[in-house]
This record gives sequence, structure tokens and C-alpha cells, in this order.
Amino acid sequence: MIAVTLLFTTAIDLLGPGGRPLTRNQVNERPDGSGNTIEYSIAPSRFGSGFITVRTYTSLRENGAIKRTLLNEREAQVPPENLRVAKLPYQFPVNGATASPNRIAFLSGATELAVRTYNPVANAVGRAVAIPLNARLIVHRPNSEEVYVAHSGGGSQISVISTREDRLLANFELRLNPQDGIVALHFANDGRRAWLVTRNPDSAAERGKILVIDCANRLVLNTIALGTNTPSAAALNPEGNLLLIQGTSINNSGAAEASMLAFDTITNTTAPLSSGVAELSPILPAEMFCHPDGTRLYWVQQSTSTIEQYDIGARRVTRRIPVPRTSILQSMDLSPTGEYAIVRDTNGTLSYWMDLETGEVMDASAIPAGAGFLLPRFP
Repeated sequence: MIAVTLLFTTAIDLLGPGGRPLTRNQVNERPDGSGNTIEYSIAPSRFGSGFITVRTYTSLRENGAIKRTLLNEREAQVPPENLRVAKLPYQFPVNGATASPNRIAFLSGATELAVRTYNPVANAVGRAVAIPLNARLIVHRPNSEEVYVAHSGGGSQISVISTREDRLLANFELRLNPQDGIVALHFANDGRRAWLVTRNPDSAAERGKILVIDCANRLVLNTIALGTNTPSAAALNPEGNLLLIQGTSINNSGAAEASMLAFDTITNTTAPLSSGVAELSPILPAEMFCHPDGTRLYWVQQSTSTIEQYDIGARRVTRRIPVPRTSILQSMDLSPTGEYAIVRDTNGTLSYWMDLETGEVMDASAIPAGAGFLLPRFP
């Protein structure tokens, strides 16, 4: 474990999840004008197969403008094929788990899948932990030294891996249908519960499910059927009591239309928030993010090259933030306090640093194709 201090130039009340409004400019620069958020860019190495290049960037304010600046570039021995990334959840004030050196885990491999932890401070890669096939996503479990890998198909299960010991701790069954696809996995803030969202658009009566997982005992407690609602993306609010699910639902005419569901994690009940193209685009995202204040959702809309802002209370899209149309937008991530976002394109030619309050493109830089995400900056 390493000692960690976050340096801010003003007194800021940065709390953990809890439904309070966050104000503008809560992430302030350091005395040298550089930011307190790190952008990680993961791409195949130009030096050969079996390696990735890990680049880290931060913001830098010069002459009243913000631009992106490269902090370092390193090579790591991780196969780049089919690479998926899990970043350790951050909470404010920063706690020991957030400060863990193994803040990143990689799931990769073309034929033989393995999980590797990564310490970005030491640029150290842990031992490869082999896991079964059909692994779909990898997620850090909060307040623990574990990552969960969700598998679909006939052998649907969760693999639990220790990021401290680099070993497989357990596998437990999900008992999904072979056709069920995995959409998202979200954890409660204390790490004791998790919710796995699945989809099966070919089913007539059960197109989506939510599995409630007891993480301490490593078992599925409950399965909630979503009927003819087919999920495409899901996001958990900061309090952990509301899981927002975007997808499609069948209307009275028997046609599929875009929809947003709210799942209450306390009562295990669902309720519709929005439906129809008046509130949502018919082209659905694959990922969705909840702002730290718990009032808004964000996702990338490829058809219009915009970041969509959905107001949970108003139950509709309230803003469309344009991103320069150079190619199809692929993914995004929010900064720790939700003030900024990075947006990546499918060609890997540009990465945009966006101000979500003003809609301004703060910086557009050429960054190689690959995973991109944001974490708090530790000294």
C-alpha cells in the first residue's frame, strides 16, 4: 500500500457517493497548472506482439486555455488482443483501496484468456491468471482486492481473482441461458452486492434480466425478469440505490422503441422512465455513465456525433453536446467529479477532452487506438 495525498489549490468538500450537488471547478489545477485527473491510453505496442503501450496524460492550463500534456509512455507485457480494462473505483476522500497500486486490471487474449493486474506507478504487470472461455467483461469489486470476470454462454459464471495474490479465488455459476448476453456489472459502494444485467433480444418473453449477487457468499440471490425490455447499457447512481437501464421495449403496436428503466436495488422493483424516440435516440449506446451528483446520465450517440445528457428527474434528454465530426465516436469516460469527459473515435485518430458544463472542446489530440479512461491523479 502506498501513501497518497491529493493536492488541490482551494478548499474543497469532496465527499463519497451520497446525492449532493457538485459545483463547477471542484477539480482544480496544481500550482504548475497541471490537472488532478489522469487519462490512460492503452494501445498495441509498436515494438512487437505480446506488449501494449501505456500512455498517461493530464490537462495543462496555459494562457487561459487547457490542453492535454503527455506525462509518460511505457511498454507493458500484456497481449493486446481482445483487451478489456477494469479500473479501481474511486471515492472521495481517497481511501486505502483507492490508493492501491494495482488500480488497473487487464483481461486479454485471443484464444487463451487471462487476467493481469497493472501497477501504473511501478509499471509492473502481475502474473497471468488463466480463466475460462466466453469472458465478456471485467470489473473491480469496491473495498476489496478482487476483480470479477463475467462469462456468458453455456458455462456462464463469475470468476473472482485476487489482485494482491494474482490468483483465481473462486468460480460461481450464473446459470444463464446460452443466448443471454452480458450488458453490465455494477457493485454497491461497500462491495457486498452486485447487479448483473443481461439481454436476449431473440427471446419472445424474457429479453432481459437482472441478477442480484451476494459477493460475500459468491452466489446469485435473485433474478428479476425484465419481460420484453432488452437492455443495451446500464449505469448505477452514486448512492447505489438506482440502476438505470437503457434499451428497447415493445410498445402497444408490437414494435420495439427506445426506453429507459429504473431498477430500485432496495426493493428489487423496476419502473419505466422514458420510452419512444421523443426522449431517446433509436440508436442505442453500449455504455452509459452516471454523473457523480446522481442527477444526470451521459452517453455517446454515434449517429449525431454528440454526447447525450439525460436528466433523471425530468426523464428525458436535456442536452446534446456536439463533438467535431471527424469519424464515428466510439467511447467516453467521465472525470472523477464529472466536470470533464474524454471521447474516443473508432479510427483511433483523435481523443477529445470535453467540458461538460460549457460543451467546449478543451483539447483534441491524436492518440493511438485502444482503451481510454480517467482516474484521479496520485503523486
